[in-house]
Amino acid sequence: SVYGKILSFKKKDLLNDEPNFEIFSLGHRNPQGITKIKDKIFSLEHGPRGGDEINLIKKGNNYGWPIVTHGTTYESFKAYDYANVIPGRHDGFEKPLFSWSPGIGISSLIEVKNFDPRWDKDFLISSLKNMSLYRVRLKNNNSLLFSERIWIGNRIRDISINNNGEIFLWTDDKKIIKLKKNLDNNDLRSVKSYDITTLNVCLTCHYLNSGEKPST
Repeated sequence: SVYGKILSFKKKDLLNDEPNFEIFSLGHRNPQGITKIKDKIFSLEHGPRGGDEINLIKKGNNYGWPIVTHGTTYESFKAYDYANVIPGRHDGFEKPLFSWSPGIGISSLIEVKNFDPRWDKDFLISSLKNMSLYRVRLKNNNSLLFSERIWIGNRIRDISINNNGEIFLWTDDKKIIKLKKNLDNNDLRSVKSYDITTLNVCLTCHYLNSGEKPST
């Protein structure tokens, strides 16, 4: 069966009615965005109830579904505990680079280039349920240093970046959103205090609580 597999095709074979393929990796529940960055392949994957993942895909590896997951069952919120494994540990299987619980409705991924030097080589991950972008930075492609949530307000199905560093979002309500830097120096934030009045300015973009629309 090809269910739960990532498949590898040769380009010339795609023109055939039944193209040849090989199973590249297995143990996947629902990959949404598969992206090749240099010689690395990254896959974003929906967990069940929670447990959305970013995976570094390696040929021949097993990523565990349906034996292991960081999510829970839909029926009772109980952890999956098949095959006598400890739920959420991925023992004996390839572990995700990072997993979101609660799930964010993960969808697509790009590497940022030419947008802003502070964001170069960071990843932008889009989400459906949380209607946000997540700027993440990986260390040596094997650990996540941080994940910053950026509120958009639309279910983001896909994300793309061109050679000029312009970022485009495609939403479920048939919108194309273009992201650009704000070059107005008068709009820079310089207040350093942390009382709730000034903090509300920060909360229009940044989050103290997960999974909720920011205060305005």
